[in-house]
Amino acid sequence: MIDLATLDWEDVRAFLEIARRGNLPDAARALGVSAATIGRRLQRLERLVGAALFDRLPNRLALTALGRELAEAGAAMRQGAEAFARMAMAGTALDRAPVRVTATGSLSLFLAGQAGWLADRLAEAGAAMEILTSKATLDLAGGEAEIALRMRRLPLEGPLTARRLGRVAFGVYAARAAAGQRIEAGESAWASLPVIGLPLTGRAPSQSRWLDDRAAAQGSRVGLRIADVSARHRAVRAGGGASLLPCFLGDADPLLVRLSEPPEELAEDVHLMRHDQPRNPSATRAVTEILAALFQEQGRALRGEAGGAVPSPA
Repeated sequence: MIDLATLDWEDVRAFLEIARRGNLPDAARALGVSAATIGRRLQRLERLVGAALFDRLPNRLALTALGRELAEAGAAMRQGAEAFARMAMAGTALDRAPVRVTATGSLSLFLAGQAGWLADRLAEAGAAMEILTSKATLDLAGGEAEIALRMRRLPLEGPLTARRLGRVAFGVYAARAAAGQRIEAGESAWASLPVIGLPLTGRAPSQSRWLDDRAAAQGSRVGLRIADVSARHRAVRAGGGASLLPCFLGDADPLLVRLSEPPEELAEDVHLMRHDQPRNPSATRAVTEILAALFQEQGRALRGEAGGAVPSPA
């Protein structure tokens, strides 16, 4: 009985190639080795088997009866080895694929604003990341994304792991030019200033309801509502009115001024969720740690503590 520990796949591979080609030179060229090397491999295998696998004819090598049986069995070994190689290559390519991170509009804007920092850390880790902006919770278990960044509510279904990354504050902002005139006149910054509202919702409490109530209390009118946070930011910059924005976005814009302290009831926790068995584990772990480090480093800006002094009427 042959000891499998002594069986060398390269010897079997050489035997199968000789059986296919019928001679040593052609088999050697196919494998990229010398005829002498492939001849030694065949001899080694025949010694291990204890019998000749080919009849040496003048112009070719013909399989013996045992050789034909082993060639049939060896074909299955070849198919298994090729399948193994394909899977290994696919796994390597998969590990290099971008880690898909689904995030809300606000969090996508935050990540985009940190693109340089992220690019450096991703390069150091040898990883790549793709940001998918969506309010819908993509199916992590179904493979639609590897990581989900969500605020407040955690739709934990299936084999998912959750991790709290930080907290995001929101404040009311307006174009500095428009609000500054009222402040200099000793008026409330909100006085007669149009308010850009969020979409109406039946939920209470909600950011939309909070902003509507504050606008009414200040004697301001909500004439325009914009759902997308980047579009709302642009409208505020253009002097369209005051609106609610994430503090990391409003405080970083020199054209805007914060009109109120960030209300604690509107702050939202940020959670990272990922599948317990992602398609590319090492890259997903690397991106997870990079995101955790980013949220820790930018914690004060996210909480509205890094700037954005609130103006006071004279």
